[in-house]
This record gives sequence, C-alpha cells and structure tokens, in this order.
Amino acid sequence: MVSEILGVLDIAAAIIIFLVNVNVVKFTLAAIFAAYLIIKAIVFFGDFLSIIDGLVGIYLLLMFAVRIDVLTVICVMYLIAKGGISVATSQ
Repeated sequence: MVSEILGVLDIAAAIIIFLVNVNVVKFTLAAIFAAYLIIKAIVFFGDFLSIIDGLVGIYLLLMFAVRIDVLTVICVMYLIAKGGISVATSQ
C-alpha cells in the first residue's frame, strides 16, 4: 500500500517536472514535490536510488533558474519508471 502511494507520487513528480519545463507550474507546487523527493531521500537514506531522488528534488528546485532539457527528460523517465515499477509490483 505504501509503495503504491509513493509510486503514484513519483509519477506525479515526473509530471510536475515536465510541466515546470514548459512553464505551466508555479514555484509553490514544484517546491512541494521537490520537498517530497528530498524528504523521501532522507528517510530512505543509504539506498542509491534514494540519493538520485534527492538529486532530482534539488534539480526540480533549480529548474526555475537553469533548465537542462536532457537532464529534465532523464529525470522524468527515471521517476515514471520507478513509480510504475512501485505501483505494478505492490500486490
């Protein structure tokens, strides 16, 4: 149940990253999802994927100053894949 919720939130964070990249989402909503990713990285500290989650959260905050399209695509694909696997395998 918890992994399903985290998976859905990862997919939502991927959507938010995409929407920030096309200037649809404001900073407040992006900051909420960035905080989610950073807090999740701290809670599950020690896992390599958690470190990546934290870096994606930091990048999400930095996207309002600097956008790197390739990095944005990588982050979106990573979160969708991770979220999809979490949702699919939690039964």
